Amino acid sequence: MEALANCDELSVFEIDAVKDIIDYKWEVFASKVHTRGFYIHLTYVFSLLLYINNILLVDGEKPANYWVYLNIIALCLVYPLFYDGN
Repeated sequence: MEALANCDELSVFEIDAVKDIIDYKWEVFASKVHTRGFYIHLTYVFSLLLYINNILLVDGEKPANYWVYLNIIALCLVYPLFYDGN
């Protein structure tokens, strides 16, 4: 993989063995990380939309559960710091 990363010839990536290696790496490692990140991002966007709608756009007092929204948003923002595993 390191030799492929440092290679300047794009024709190397048309070889079936190289395609199989890249597909294997994607299926075993990368797809899980990116799928999880996608769902975390959707959760963040949905929670932020609910927070804006329920807390900022509704007149009156803040509901008792506004801390739940803030905790979910904070967890979704902190997650990318740890998913790399380093």
